[in-house]
Amino acid sequence: MISFLFDFHVHFSFKPANSANFTSGTEPDPDHWRERLGMDHFSLASLGEKTVIKSSQINGNACTLGLHRVLCNGLYPLERGFIRNSIINSISTLTGFSLKSLRDLESCRSSYFAALEQEYHNLLAHQNDPTFSKHGNVYMLVNSFQEIMQNINTDTNILNILNSVEGGHAFAGDIRDANGIVVDIMAAEKRHIKSLFNGGAGDIDFKQYITLLAQNIDHVKSQWAHIPFFVGLSHHYYNHLAGHSPSLTTVVNTALSQYGSTVDQNDTTKTIDVFWLGIHPWGQGILNKLLSRITANGSPTRRVLIDIKHMSPQARLDYYGILDRMIQNNPGERVPIIVSHTAVSGRRDTRRSIDNDYVMFDDEKDNCRFFYSGFGETLTHRFEGIINLFDDEIVRIVNSDGLIGLMIDERRIMGRFLPPESGFDKKSEFNKIAKKSGKALNAIVKCNHRITRLLKDLSSDPTNAEIQQKIQDLQREREAQERIRDDNLHLLKASYLSVIMRQIFHILDLTGEKGWDHLCLGTDYDGVINPIDIYAQCSDMLTIFDDITLFWEDMMDHDDPDIRNLYRRHLHGKTTEFWIHKLLLLNGMNFLKKYFNDGYLRNGINPQTGWVLTNAEETTLSFNGA
Repeated sequence: MISFLFDFHVHFSFKPANSANFTSGTEPDPDHWRERLGMDHFSLASLGEKTVIKSSQINGNACTLGLHRVLCNGLYPLERGFIRNSIINSISTLTGFSLKSLRDLESCRSSYFAALEQEYHNLLAHQNDPTFSKHGNVYMLVNSFQEIMQNINTDTNILNILNSVEGGHAFAGDIRDANGIVVDIMAAEKRHIKSLFNGGAGDIDFKQYITLLAQNIDHVKSQWAHIPFFVGLSHHYYNHLAGHSPSLTTVVNTALSQYGSTVDQNDTTKTIDVFWLGIHPWGQGILNKLLSRITANGSPTRRVLIDIKHMSPQARLDYYGILDRMIQNNPGERVPIIVSHTAVSGRRDTRRSIDNDYVMFDDEKDNCRFFYSGFGETLTHRFEGIINLFDDEIVRIVNSDGLIGLMIDERRIMGRFLPPESGFDKKSEFNKIAKKSGKALNAIVKCNHRITRLLKDLSSDPTNAEIQQKIQDLQREREAQERIRDDNLHLLKASYLSVIMRQIFHILDLTGEKGWDHLCLGTDYDGVINPIDIYAQCSDMLTIFDDITLFWEDMMDHDDPDIRNLYRRHLHGKTTEFWIHKLLLLNGMNFLKKYFNDGYLRNGINPQTGWVLTNAEETTLSFNGA
């Protein structure tokens, strides 16, 4: 058993900021603690997903039950690319957003930056308030490792929230013409590039867009009480700063296409697909502003680190080059590379893959078989998996003293084949059981949704026998579905755990024992992901420490000597509990001690690399029975 968990990437405040309170109708919802259930529309759920979780994957009460206590919360304005009139009800169901908030965003009554500020201020306004908590505890926004340790020493049930931002679009405002009509920024960008190519001054609307984006970053870095610890430059849709990797499944991408192109800066008669695009020069300016410790007016502020998740491979290479030049110009500079929620691709070299149009090399096929890396053999599939880390990137991140958050999104961590210790000979057999589990989970969520609504009706009519009977019938149905799901999860557990362990072992094979210090959990709960079934919600994380350690120990006694040796050699002379404790808590806290403080972020004092937690701090953070 572990005392609590560190999670490098969740969306704790995403749904409350954009939905109405269940009881009062207040919007945004001040309640960050309840489970949200949206079951009115199901059309998007039929787009090929095994299961689409329509209840909130993370909330304060679930965090309390699942031992989540230190959370990097990704503030995120939903991108307009997700909002299409034909499926807006389904988007409301999946995100938990009210139709009003979606319509405001769609119609540009609300800008991305306005949505970002609303989410932050709604989170800020209700910290340290136990009103909605079932357990009487609170969440608190924090600015340093020291504040977290103080909270832990005061009350281990406090949820410590670190701000981050997912997507550079979050700082964008809407540019309007003289008639008040919102300018098409994609068209403005193309005019801008063509103008610069021909020696002109650029497009005035596009320059205003970038200027406003930079000003909004300065506003956050000078006016917010809790400056984000890191920002992801790219996200699901093109934001005119850098290229991004495809992140939606092939079927969903048909309805909510992430594709797009812009003008090639080196030859404006050509276009370039955004999946191939690197970082624009003005995108580098925004990146430098985030990393800067000085605002536009010369005031000192905190550096904001860059999260490479969702960047295109070329954009990631561009970023590494920027860091190399920074260090070359200032040998004392240090910027740890972080990726808050990711997985392994198995592909060997980023540059080589780009130059080969992402077609997989023969020497990668065996390396990739247990990871989401796409087929890389046809145009349709070659982009799949480029969102995950290449081998050369993993080495670079570890050598930069960075941190890798491992996802639990089934779409990101599962390969075409299952490891031999998974318990299944064929992936198709696994898929059948997983589908049954998914159906049972959705049935449970439906029951919970209907029970919740009936309980609300019963509160105003307590003696209504018909409502009472309906609730009892639904409770029996839920219990039956829970038994079905439990039976299937028992069959699936070894598969999911073997996939997690193979991710870890691949990273360690590239980096040695040193790699163990740079791995943590980055679930992406309530990023509308498809989490592995054994951890469908963060409350399920209660068992993760025991699950992994016991599975690892079982594998060291496996009948197959290759499997037995694989699991034994990655111990490096330590116990399973030692490494899993580091993975789930200590590595993240060690990283925060080094970099989440004014000394580094504001004053530029480089911390000691390696392990910096003291014995006393480790004792405070220790797992039960240590």
